[in-house]
Amino acid sequence: MCKSGWFGERNRHRLARLGIKTTTKPTILPVRVDPYQVQDHNQERLIHSYDWEGMNFRYVLEGSGDVFRELTKDTPHDSYIEEKFRRIEEHIKEERTGKIHPDDGLERARREDKVRLDRLRKLWVKQPTNSRSQEIAKELNLNIIDGNWTEAMLNIELIRNRGGN
Repeated sequence: MCKSGWFGERNRHRLARLGIKTTTKPTILPVRVDPYQVQDHNQERLIHSYDWEGMNFRYVLEGSGDVFRELTKDTPHDSYIEEKFRRIEEHIKEERTGKIHPDDGLERARREDKVRLDRLRKLWVKQPTNSRSQEIAKELNLNIIDGNWTEAMLNIELIRNRGGN
């Protein structure tokens, strides 16, 4: 093959005899990004890659990530999502009332794992979605990381009432 490849000037006459047009550029199809694969490769690995300070908070983030993952499936299991919601809601209740153990809350995670928490937030900001439910689950994760408890509870209600979307 010549320097310019098979479609170079040297082979143009051969391709013409075969009925292949050499002036047509190939069609480039858009790459479809799989939200599950992106989350699995990024946020999921980060959550499971080390021991977090404030382990209960890590456990809550793991659950909210699981909600997102479940919503990437063709048929999400509502009972599994609800199990994760109970974990998240209990944590939010303890954070709001101040009854959370000092080792398990957002404040300790911010103090002891700020770099990792910031990295996780950046990954969620960049997370692609394919549905409104996935977008709301993405927002849920960001609201939990940011400590926006009221918004997180609204996200949970929106996902619960998604009506199959």
